[in-house]
Parts: sequence; C-alpha cells; structure tokens
Amino acid sequence: MNFGENIQFLRKQFGMTQEELAEKMNVSRQTVSKWEAGSIPEMERLTQLCDLFRCDLDTLIRGNASDFAKTDSVGYDRHMNTFALQISSGVALVLLGITVLLLLQAFGIHESFCAMLFLCFIAAAVVLFIVGGLRHGAFVKKHPDITPFYSQEQIDKFNKRFPLCIAIPVAAILLGVAWIIIASEFTPIAGMTEESFDMIITAPFMFIIACSTFTIVYSSMLKSKYNIEEYNRENDPRRQTFVDKLSRCIMLAATIAFLLMGWLGNLWHPGWVVFPIGGILCGIVDILKKNTDD
Repeated sequence: MNFGENIQFLRKQFGMTQEELAEKMNVSRQTVSKWEAGSIPEMERLTQLCDLFRCDLDTLIRGNASDFAKTDSVGYDRHMNTFALQISSGVALVLLGITVLLLLQAFGIHESFCAMLFLCFIAAAVVLFIVGGLRHGAFVKKHPDITPFYSQEQIDKFNKRFPLCIAIPVAAILLGVAWIIIASEFTPIAGMTEESFDMIITAPFMFIIACSTFTIVYSSMLKSKYNIEEYNRENDPRRQTFVDKLSRCIMLAATIAFLLMGWLGNLWHPGWVVFPIGGILCGIVDILKKNTDD
C-alpha cells in the first residue's frame, strides 16, 4: 500500500469522513483528498497524522496500514456489552420492584412483606450497580486508552438500528400514559378502595416504564461504546474533574434517598420519583461536563 492508500484505510478504520479528518488536521477536505491521491504533506502534518492514527512514520509512508490495524485485544467490546447489561438491568430491577410493590399493596398484602420483597429488588439492583461499576473502573484504570478497531460497516449497522431502539420504547411509554388516562375513568371494582384501584392501573404503566427504560439505557450505552475516541478522552487521567466524580454519585444518592423515604416515612409509592430526577440530574451534569471540556 502507498501513502494515499494508507491514509484512506486508516481514516475509514477510525470511522472518519474526509471532512472529519480535515477538521481534525485543520486543513481543507481537498487537501485530504490530495493526500489520499498520493500527495505527501510536510513533516509537521505527517507527525500529526501519526499521532492521530497511532502509527509510526515508516508504516504511514511506505508500510501496509492494514497490517497495523488493531483488533480488540483487551476485550473492550465484551466488557462494554456486559457493563451496559448490568447497569440497564439494575435500573429496570428498581422499576420492576416498584411495579410489584404497587400490585402487592393494592391487593392488601402485609406491608412488611411488601417492603421485604421490594428491598430484594433494590438489593439485586445495588449489587449490579456496584459490581458493574467496580469492574468498569478496574477496566478503565487498566485500559484508559483504546485503539479504535470497529469498522465503519459495524458502526453504520448499529446506527441504522439505534433510532428504532429509542423510538419503540418512547412510543410504549406514550401508550402507557394513554392507558393511565383511560383507566382513570373506570369505576373501582366493588369493595376496592380508590387508592388500591389507582395502584392497580399504575402497575402496568410502571412495567412499561421498566422495560422501556432498560431498552433505552442499554441501547444508549451500546451506542456510546462505538465512540472510542470519546472513551479515551473521558478516561484520560489528566481530564478527570469534579463533575466526573459528581455524576458517579447521583444515582447512588437517589437510591439512598429512596430507601430513607421508605423506611422512615413509609413513602415508597411517591418516593420512586427520585430515580427519574436522578436521571435528569445525570443528564444535566453530562452537559456541564461537555461544556467544561469544550
């Protein structure tokens, strides 16, 4: 392979268009096109290209870049899939616990049993969060910098599916809202209190929320794994900030707040709102982090 073929191969290997490479190199797209046609730039640009593509100068100019292409030698893909599954399952378990709690309370099951069963869901979720978080932290500490290995074809294939992975759960949530509105017009069954009836019609909605949240969180985390450049930037020890540490504590604080509200004030039913609030706060923190990095 000559210089132009190497540039084109590495650009595609890193999932960049000519425009994106031009932006990173602070040149025009036409300049990148000339490079890929075989025009060799000055030494300063060559050095920048080597740094960007993590290859040596000899490979870039005279070697075969395809021999230099990296594979997933550290198990990044498998780790990120497992991490996404653990976190999304933990979130879903909390919401499923609320669903079960509502149903049991609606049918008059003893409050102590309801609380004990719900805490089992919470405990399972906390285990997933802690185990997943610790393993991910250890992985990041050991591998803070990953060489991109996904092909553009793999990225494009997932990106085509991703909109459906978000649209279907959102549509399901909207249908759940419609269910709540319609069901609230029904008359409670004879002998059933209005509060119990409200719990029964809310439980299916919470089940929909649990399944939809799992799908959205899992799909979003899978999408983020393909952005290895962002992974490297976020996990660069030199860029760790207070905002990063804060974002890791929000959902833990939400879980603690929920448990305290339940144990001390018996506010299990309204207390679940701390979790969507925690999610919103995580989103705000993420936006602040990106603005800080920029």
